Amino acid sequence: MNYEDVEKIEEIRIEDFIWIIYFFIAIFALISDQLELDDIYKHSNKNNPKIKGINLTILIIAFIIYVYFVFRSYKRIKNLKKVASQKEVLAAHASLISSLLFLAAGIFAIYAEYNSGPNQDELLIF
Repeated sequence: MNYEDVEKIEEIRIEDFIWIIYFFIAIFALISDQLELDDIYKHSNKNNPKIKGINLTILIIAFIIYVYFVFRSYKRIKNLKKVASQKEVLAAHASLISSLLFLAAGIFAIYAEYNSGPNQDELLIF
């Protein structure tokens, strides 16, 4: 096995781990939604700090994943051989731009969640 194959296998293993993380993100998003529904039905805001904590934690974890994808895209551009086709170079740059846009969106989402709603002083991040 050559170095490129080993590197691709490692990337796939990391992506598998990221899918597992996304599974837990989905579970915690459902828990957050359930807490929000509970507050709506009871006309209260007692779960708001938990909801914000869960949502912020989800967004921060997603942000870290986006950072990984930016790093990986940048690394692919750096590793392009001089014999790479123009199509491969264009695809690598498009991947980097896409990753950067997701990273920027993650920053805005964290900012919006942190600064939204009442009880900002009672924020709990587990």
